[in-house]
Amino acid sequence: MKTRTVAANDVRIPDPAPDEVVVVMRYGKPYAAIIDTEALDLFLRMQALFGDHVPHEMGITDLELRIHELAESGEDTEEFDYAAFLAR
Repeated sequence: MKTRTVAANDVRIPDPAPDEVVVVMRYGKPYAAIIDTEALDLFLRMQALFGDHVPHEMGITDLELRIHELAESGEDTEEFDYAAFLAR
């Protein structure tokens, strides 16, 4: 992931609290995230450590993320064919 620096004078940025992520929404969808400097430091160290080799646990697919969201929502949803998903 590339990092780009923007001068604070060029944008309006809320102050993130320690251990907080501020998600900037645009048209009802996540557009950007603002993290505190300690989280940025951790992210940069992990990026330097792993480079292009993302650990399997961090490289989930959109489908896997959607399955997790549905499982956590507690709402009734249409049946999902887990066997077909696991067979791929």
